[in-house]
Order: sequence, then C-alpha cells, then structure tokens
Amino acid sequence: VPQDCQLFGKSLSRSESATWAAEGVGAVLDLNGHTIRCKQYSGVVLRNLIRKRTDSFPTDRSVIAYVVSLLTDFCALVYVSKHEDVRKLARILSLSTADVNLLASFLGEIDFLRYARLKDEIIRSDATESKDIKL
Repeated sequence: VPQDCQLFGKSLSRSESATWAAEGVGAVLDLNGHTIRCKQYSGVVLRNLIRKRTDSFPTDRSVIAYVVSLLTDFCALVYVSKHEDVRKLARILSLSTADVNLLASFLGEIDFLRYARLKDEIIRSDATESKDIKL
C-alpha cells in the first residue's frame, strides 16, 4: 500500500479480492464481487442523521439546511481540536473511535503537514471490523 495515498488501485483475481485486506486501508471497492468493504460508523456526533426521516422534512431545502447545521457543529469541534490535543478532547467529550477517526480526517484535510501523522496513527489504531455492503 502506498504511503500517504488516499486512493489507489490493485489488480487481484476474483478469489483474492474477496478476502484482500491491508493495514491502514479504510475502504475497499471490490469490483469483482460488487461490494464495498468499509468500517461502519458507530459514532455519536452525526447520529442525528440516522434518527431523522426524510419524510419529516417538508422540502429538500430543509433537509439540506439540517445537514449543513450538523456539519457546522462538527466543524466547530474540528476548529476546537486545532487548539487542543485530539485524544484529550475525545476523552473530555466522550467521543467514540468513529468520531475521532472523522475528526482526524477533517484535520488532515485542513492542514496535511501538521495532522497527517496524527490521522495515520488514529486510523491505523482503529480495530473496528469492516462490513461488506453489496452493490
């Protein structure tokens, strides 16, 4: 697996692609088996997206406004974590592993040079099992 690479391809046989896994790889798109293998989100920060039903919003604009408000709240958390240690903040706010991964990913996108190592450490230390989603 290439270092510091967000997207790469690997050619495998049909039988190999069904079981292929590598350390530090968050998601696998298996074109042979028509599946996506990824970690299931079990966090609390974006849990409200699961609870709300699309039929409870009168228009598409209201759905978009709701999603934007949730992301704005999360971005405020990202901003706070720029000035505080991520692991300490995670303990204080009782963030789940999935939330810390998401936080580290956002920080890595904001300032790659400063947070790339942190993002890599946090994501590689995540022992959450992957889940297969049939396409």
